[in-house]
Amino acid sequence: MPTNRMVFTTYIANVVGLAVFLSHFWFAASSRPAVHFAAIAFWAIAVACAIFSIYGGMITRAEMENSTHRAMLLACTIIGGIILLGAILSAIFLLIPSFA
Repeated sequence: MPTNRMVFTTYIANVVGLAVFLSHFWFAASSRPAVHFAAIAFWAIAVACAIFSIYGGMITRAEMENSTHRAMLLACTIIGGIILLGAILSAIFLLIPSFA
């Protein structure tokens, strides 16, 4: 039986991942190299949070009996997948072309 700590940790990682992912666009548009590296660091943090949200959401949801927590974990899994998809597209179209 998972604890509420894992449920809320997954939720917090999801919120942080979404906030960091959205904020990395602010830095990616800069022409200064140091700020561009900050965008890459934010991108990496967002990807790590998204992967944790997907993993934590799926594993903890499978063991959870509370329907409210199950719904929250399903939302964390879906939003984590959307963040991961957005991060892949961001890397393809925004981050990588600046190095070429």
